Amino acid sequence: MPAKPKPYFKSLNLYALTKDVDWSELAKQLEQCPFTPCGEQDYSRMGFAPALSDLATDLVHQVGHHILIRVKKEVRPVPADAIRREAAKKKEELIAQGETITKTLKDRLEEEAFLKLLPRAFGKLYSTKIWINTKDKFIAVGESSENKADEALCLLRKALGSLPVIPLSPRHHLVDAMTGWLKSDPALPEGFGIGCVADLQQGNTEAVRIKDSGSVQLSGITTTALADGHQCSQLNLSWQGKIGFTLHHDCRITGISMPDEYCELLSGGENHLADADTNFVLATGIMTEFVAQFRQLIQDDNLGEVVEEQITADQVRQILMMSEQAKEHGQELTRTAVMASTGLGFIGLERLISAASEELANGITFDQAPSEVDPIYAKAKAFVLESRRASTSSIQREFKIGYNRAARIIEHMEAERLISPPGHNGARDVLAPGASS
Repeated sequence: MPAKPKPYFKSLNLYALTKDVDWSELAKQLEQCPFTPCGEQDYSRMGFAPALSDLATDLVHQVGHHILIRVKKEVRPVPADAIRREAAKKKEELIAQGETITKTLKDRLEEEAFLKLLPRAFGKLYSTKIWINTKDKFIAVGESSENKADEALCLLRKALGSLPVIPLSPRHHLVDAMTGWLKSDPALPEGFGIGCVADLQQGNTEAVRIKDSGSVQLSGITTTALADGHQCSQLNLSWQGKIGFTLHHDCRITGISMPDEYCELLSGGENHLADADTNFVLATGIMTEFVAQFRQLIQDDNLGEVVEEQITADQVRQILMMSEQAKEHGQELTRTAVMASTGLGFIGLERLISAASEELANGITFDQAPSEVDPIYAKAKAFVLESRRASTSSIQREFKIGYNRAARIIEHMEAERLISPPGHNGARDVLAPGASS
């Protein structure tokens, strides 16, 4: 079974740039802190690696006003129990020689044990993406941990000499804001929805996790907990019905999920770097829109005036040209291809379609309704019932067909109530019983 595609950014720590920065010498500056593997006596090492992947050479990858850099870290952990066993052997020898084991001596024995075992430790490699949006003046670090994100930014600050960034500044405490959203006071802005998981706690007590198959907001347990004075410290949300994520009280965003067609292309062949570039363009187009609306959601005090980016005549011509080329090759134009080519996100794509509405009416369509049952529909239905997986991408991979055709098959299954509509994270449930039921 092929690996499931993953979002380009699985987690985000967001920071606002408070001053303009000259990025023209960034590549040379990063060269001062390159990543090198650990030596025998090194516990860890961290530095900048080629931005797109280890197969690339450039430390900086830039597309328009989007910059990608990557921090790589190697850690060689020595298990604590191994250190204690090694130190205990030496401790027994010294006791046999009549030595008194003081705390200072015990600490020294453990340090010597660590240094002795370190050359035999296996290294673990970690990679952190840093995305710099020079136009909207923010930096996004693809880490779930605030400490790891700060560590990566410290290295960038060391390379640049200074880095004028601060974490996003919600106007109200997020605990109060999330609790209010659960109470619908105030209601979430349009485009956002409450998902199926929330952590509620009262005072310093341990958080209680509430799960609901639909929206946790509608759960009776949630209503009771809120009435008892519990507050929300962590909340599962959705955006535009396509991106699911978890918002934490400290403004971290984790657990990002989205439909497979918007995730990373899986490629390990000769087109690896081209696919990596496409992944970056597609991700930044989607996530730029998300970050802008997220900052409005939390009322970030560092957010300037949001100006809607205008659709250009070049973008309209580009979508028309892509449509003609697809027709010539007997293929279908997909939303993902247009987004990756133009750098637009979900919202921008709809505005592009609207701007090109007259031309689009002459033959460019995306989500067409099925005029008849597809010849492979029966096989696709059997596949979904057996695998219990219902997604456009899974149909594409199984039957090697285009996105639009697979999407129409999925829509037909939904119309027949074989599968559910997409949930807050884009996933669908198989409603019909399996073949063995």
